Amino acid sequence: MVAWQRWDIIVLTVLLALPLLVVVGSGQLWHPRRAPAEAGSSMEEPILKRSNNGEASPEEVRGAACDNGDNAAKEDDIESPTPQDLLSPAYHKTHAHLDDTIRSAVVRLDFWIFTLIATICVGANVMTLNVMTTLVKDRSGTTWSLQDADKVGNVAVIVVMACSSLARWGVGSLMYMVPSVTKSAYLYGAVAITIASQLVLCVDIAILIFPGCVLLGLSDGCVWTSLPWLTGKVFGLKHMGSIFGTIVCIGASGTIGLSYVLEPLVYNAHITVGTECYGIDCFRITHIICAALNVLLMPCVYLLRQRLQAQFGDIV
Repeated sequence: MVAWQRWDIIVLTVLLALPLLVVVGSGQLWHPRRAPAEAGSSMEEPILKRSNNGEASPEEVRGAACDNGDNAAKEDDIESPTPQDLLSPAYHKTHAHLDDTIRSAVVRLDFWIFTLIATICVGANVMTLNVMTTLVKDRSGTTWSLQDADKVGNVAVIVVMACSSLARWGVGSLMYMVPSVTKSAYLYGAVAITIASQLVLCVDIAILIFPGCVLLGLSDGCVWTSLPWLTGKVFGLKHMGSIFGTIVCIGASGTIGLSYVLEPLVYNAHITVGTECYGIDCFRITHIICAALNVLLMPCVYLLRQRLQAQFGDIV
């Protein structure tokens, strides 16, 4: 019992320190609104001169159409990037408006950071959801009986999915209603919430499974709302489906590794009676490893934010 109390103190200390980590790490993720463009800036669109009645003359309309045609022709004349171009950050900065293909996306660091998020953050969330009923069963005791464990496990899964749905709606609404919050901040928040959920599930208090489920659902909703949006913004919409599908397919390796390698190793190492494991030990080390992996992921998300700011400014 003393060992469990010591672990609980360590985990609770980390949980209390986590908000400070998020505040420090996300200091550059919040940006002020941009001031309106000044008169005469290069971002302003040309204004047609008006005739006395306030309407553009036919000559002016034809001139504007010709200008648009010239611009379109220039875009059509853009040559396909060379392999050296694809590896150059300067090229992507000057051609940020172009749509990437799978070939041009996989050589970009942004692609692999997105893939790491899908591998580690999503993998930890899915693995935990997959073992939720077993986790509830292993915590059977004074709070709920072994006979009621299946029902409690089903409720826990419903809590996760309900919170995930609410988070997707909430984050999507915030992206629209509060544009001053950078979109990459939601990814940073998703990783931080995953860390918190894994640490909460490490505490040897059975009822804390439900706060852990709430956090798990919130993280899942944040990542599955912000990750597709950022993928479309960074790589363009033309091939966004195939690029995002590739990210998710590669990211599935994280779910497979955590669910079929790490979790069984920890669980089987703590079997005490027959083929069943009971108690906090069955999954505690798994949760700690998942939390540690997500802590290592945080600097990658911060690097992603810096890269996106350099490419697109404060819009992401």
